[in-house]
Amino acid sequence: MASSGNHEKIRLTLGATGLLEKFGNRIYSVVDVEKPKPAPDIFLYAARQMTVDPADCVVIEDTPTGVRAGVAAGMYVLGFCANTPDYRLKEAGADAVFADMRLLPALLQSASQPLIAADEPQTARR
Repeated sequence: MASSGNHEKIRLTLGATGLLEKFGNRIYSVVDVEKPKPAPDIFLYAARQMTVDPADCVVIEDTPTGVRAGVAAGMYVLGFCANTPDYRLKEAGADAVFADMRLLPALLQSASQPLIAADEPQTARR
């Protein structure tokens, strides 16, 4: 979890939703980095801490600022458009948008499958 909130707010929110235990000690706050979103710092920091290549990460964002940060980090970005018009998230660079969290597992599964371009058989892309 990489968020613009501080650690206390993140833990409170995740606790209220019953998700806190799912993240363990993998919670990263913007207070841990130099620049806030739309700079990619928080996402790149989280990837470094988990020793994961940014290109192998998926960002789920609900604001254009967050989408731009994920794009700048070189990550695959899903825009959650329940409270923000989908076109704003698309304009910011979201790879896909969705309004129903029940769709998230399928979107994550799709994001984890590299797509091979027919004209470039050696190049894997999302």
